[in-house]
Amino acid sequence: MKAPCQWYKDDVAIDGATEASYTISAAADTDAGSYKVVVTNTNGTATATATSTACVLTVEAPVVSDNLIFGKAYTLDATSHTDND
Repeated sequence: MKAPCQWYKDDVAIDGATEASYTISAAADTDAGSYKVVVTNTNGTATATATSTACVLTVEAPVVSDNLIFGKAYTLDATSHTDND
């Protein structure tokens, strides 16, 4: 069973964004912001929660460069991480 995820933009939960990946199908100015994912794992009565480091999405005018392109689809992906502490 996979652990439930919740994606956030600017610390506000994104409705329906509960999968390991979050896709923005056509990036627009309003999509710019700070994104993170919170993953919760419950085992019996114990619950563990992990929060990703925030990822800042900047949307710029259409240009060809290493920056994000307005109107292009982008996928943010949550990957597993094991902390041995």
